Amino acid sequence: MIFTNKKTSMLVPVEGSDKKATPMYIDLALQALFTAPLQGGFTDREQRERLPIIAVLERLTEGEEAKLPEAAWNKLKSLINQDTIWPLMHSDITTFTDYIQANGDSADTKAE
Repeated sequence: MIFTNKKTSMLVPVEGSDKKATPMYIDLALQALFTAPLQGGFTDREQRERLPIIAVLERLTEGEEAKLPEAAWNKLKSLINQDTIWPLMHSDITTFTDYIQANGDSADTKAE
């Protein structure tokens, strides 16, 4: 299934600077992947599941696409859902969540 790195319209502060940045879908996906579960940390299994997805996504630039295996989409869908806690509020967050949920459905996307 295809992950497309789209630009958002958000402006978020850049740590240690007075500048603001516009995150892309990759940034939102990576934030979800890098956030530890509420139980306090990552198990070895969690790291083994997340690190290959992170490796693929970190290489994307704006507008690029990457083919992700169904297991990776399912992991993203489980991490990015309506119960995800985000450190900011913006309509692009809900759009991104809807994008992840919809594209993980094989009927709505290009399957591998």
